[in-house]
Amino acid sequence: MVYLVNVEVDGYKTLDIMDSEFESCSKDTVAVVLDEQTSNYLYNYYTVIRNLLINKNRVILIMVDGESKIRKQLCMLAASYKNYDIYTVKSKDNIDSEYIETILERQPTMEEVETFIGADITAYSEMNEILLKLCDSVSVEDIDRVAEIVYQNKEMIQCFPSIIDYMKKAIDNYSSGLDSKVVELKERIEKVENEALTAKLEAEAKKQELEEALEEIKGLKREIAAANQRCDDLEKQLGASGPLIKTYSTVNTSLIKCKVKSVLYFKEISSVRYINSFTSRFFETLSKIDKLSVKLLIYDNSSIYNVIYKPLPVISMSDYLNNREQFLTKIDKIVIIEPNKVILEEMLGLDYDCIIIYDRLKQAEDLVTGNIVYKYWVINSMKQIIDLDTVGQKIDRTKIITHVGVCPEALAISEIPAYKGATEAAKISKYVHMENVGKTTGRVFDIIKERTNLRSIINAKSAKR
Repeated sequence: MVYLVNVEVDGYKTLDIMDSEFESCSKDTVAVVLDEQTSNYLYNYYTVIRNLLINKNRVILIMVDGESKIRKQLCMLAASYKNYDIYTVKSKDNIDSEYIETILERQPTMEEVETFIGADITAYSEMNEILLKLCDSVSVEDIDRVAEIVYQNKEMIQCFPSIIDYMKKAIDNYSSGLDSKVVELKERIEKVENEALTAKLEAEAKKQELEEALEEIKGLKREIAAANQRCDDLEKQLGASGPLIKTYSTVNTSLIKCKVKSVLYFKEISSVRYINSFTSRFFETLSKIDKLSVKLLIYDNSSIYNVIYKPLPVISMSDYLNNREQFLTKIDKIVIIEPNKVILEEMLGLDYDCIIIYDRLKQAEDLVTGNIVYKYWVINSMKQIIDLDTVGQKIDRTKIITHVGVCPEALAISEIPAYKGATEAAKISKYVHMENVGKTTGRVFDIIKERTNLRSIINAKSAKR
């Protein structure tokens, strides 16, 4: 195979001097054109050409006039390996396929190089042998033999000083190139080490992510198993001929996937005048004025309230399952007559700002608890408050909603004159401006917002708008 460097000729393959293909070349021919652009790359050319010669490749050096400043060093290198394929051309344009074919067929001699290229080139390759011959003759004090060797090789010997100077310079250049190579290799090693460290850290991070994902999968499997069990229980309950669920266990928001930001829980001990309109208007204030996403869930275990709650849907568990998607995504005011925790857990899993739960079930257990749950008691008389204290239900008086005159610490719902004849907007406005009657001053709705996390949710929503 014949390769060319620094010139393109039809029928031959051209490679860069640093091409990796040269590393595996053996018994091939490489023609290297030395022009001006090669002057600053002595180290690269020297090391590659030396390796080519060691691997028994034929190296042809073609010098373009006197352009290359590294031609002598490379010619001497070639000559030291008895490789005398060294030529000069006036212009790079003279190098064509005919020229390449011609020099490929030639076998130049040392004498030709000495005549046409320079005696110092051949002297470089012969200097060692000449000096050895002189040393042998001097050691036996054969003066005639010394004179004969000097006479026979006088032209070459005259070149020895310049060759020695060149060798010194070559060593310096080679050392400089070697130092640069060492620096380059150190930089590459440091880069590889940094890449390895980065890869190790990424692998550790991926391992951590995998472990977390596996733990999450385990948790999801447990949730699926629990959900399947609930489904089995529900199927049994729906197929049973007995009464609907009347008892329940409390849902803790911290133990489920709760996405709701705030839960306002009203637990009714006894009915208070205007409580229905109070609750409904508070819902409308949050949704229409404060622009929050809100659901109102009223729990009542008697179906006789169908008329009272009309037009709100009054649903059991079977009703919910038949229209589950609609109740979750489209209807925001629902009356639930069967306190199955599945409904409440799924409602709490919605991405809503607030859910208002009004509990009329009259059970000791709360429907919901947790750190985002804000509970208010709805109580009609002071006697009932005292009775609850007596049985161990010590109630914070400020967390009671009642009517005017029952408890000074509680929130009181006042009567609103001409309420029935007012427009819907006016009714909402009257409740929004209702002042509390008692020790805590301010508007009732505002007091509830300030005591819960509703105010911060409203402020955050306003900031985004």
